[in-house]
Amino acid sequence: MKSIGFYDQHAQSYIERTKSLDLGTLYPHFEKYLGEGSHVLDLGCGSGRDSLYFEGKGYQVTALDGSLEMVSHCRRILNGRVVHSSFEAYQTHEAYDGIWACASLLHVDRDQLAACVHKYIGYLKPRGVLFMSFKVYEEDFEFEGRSFTCFSEDAFTDFVNGLEGIKVERMALSKSIQDNELDWISAILIKED
Repeated sequence: MKSIGFYDQHAQSYIERTKSLDLGTLYPHFEKYLGEGSHVLDLGCGSGRDSLYFEGKGYQVTALDGSLEMVSHCRRILNGRVVHSSFEAYQTHEAYDGIWACASLLHVDRDQLAACVHKYIGYLKPRGVLFMSFKVYEEDFEFEGRSFTCFSEDAFTDFVNGLEGIKVERMALSKSIQDNELDWISAILIKED
């Protein structure tokens, strides 16, 4: 994934810019499908902000990122397992109660995205929950050495409805919490029994 180089090169500034962002409006929609002590995969953990939150709530957390610099940082601040791997290369025998993919799968090329999402749905337990979010934009783009797979609202609805083995629980638009950023679209998906 070509975006990994950006995160290795700009890890410290990215961590500083994102570690305190408040995602408090998003977490409850995901957590309502988790039980006490659930195992959560933070897919594209970045600064570790969300993994720290989930650890603080008593969940077992596995944090995963393709950037070695992000992984090194997260290994210093997290109690749980931190894995260095690209999304495409990651393999596991784990079955997760929840997978949190906040602003991460958008770096997967469009022609590989459905296969990647299906792979991670396969790592969920029956009735497990997947959260994923993407920038709202009519076309994919590259910026500062990162590639972004984006969706309009209609295109995202089509993409999500085309996924097999899941039930769509929630789709939502939200404003960016960073200045001068594109809006976001997200989905809560439940793996079918």
